[in-house]
Amino acid sequence: MSTSGANYMSLTPDGGMRKRLELTGIGARPSPRSQVTVRIDARAVNFPKMLLLNFDEPLERMLGSATPGPTGWFAALDTAIRTMRLGERAYFLIAPKYAFSDKGLVHPPTKFGTMLVPKNSPIEVQMALSAIDGVTSDELRAMLATGNMVEEASRAKEQGNEFFRRNTADDLERARREYTLASHCAFAADDTELMIVALLNLAATHIRL
Repeated sequence: MSTSGANYMSLTPDGGMRKRLELTGIGARPSPRSQVTVRIDARAVNFPKMLLLNFDEPLERMLGSATPGPTGWFAALDTAIRTMRLGERAYFLIAPKYAFSDKGLVHPPTKFGTMLVPKNSPIEVQMALSAIDGVTSDELRAMLATGNMVEEASRAKEQGNEFFRRNTADDLERARREYTLASHCAFAADDTELMIVALLNLAATHIRL
């Protein structure tokens, strides 16, 4: 993984988080409280052979659940993930202030290997976003192939409304998935009004969840 500044865009005003796109994704980006599935290879720049997270192990997490600041590097991952689209692969460089600061990290061996980050070490990360709220990149690509995105978005929104009205825990999870699918399809159709409605409905669902 290259840590040079070429082709990297800054995600923060101070340049402490930077991104380089490897493979373009599709659909809309995750919402602030989306449940995502992402594959990660994260390493300390000074110790590239020591894994923080293994790219072969998918990580499922709720965005917005991490604490920002030193040793709150999952908040930095959330920031990075929110810039991605389904199926996207990208590299990120995360400065110490957004990762483990002057504290570093030493963690006993796990299935990911020994976790070791020296003090004041930047982190280099490769990520691939494979699902948002249960919607996978393969599923969305199959829908995009039909070409009728407005119809698909409207159908998913109405199905989400039905699940939302039932208001059980399982139905709210189903509503979240349908509203997410609706937002992706509306984005693909360039239908801003429909996308806003889907995202507002999604936000209301997150509140109930």
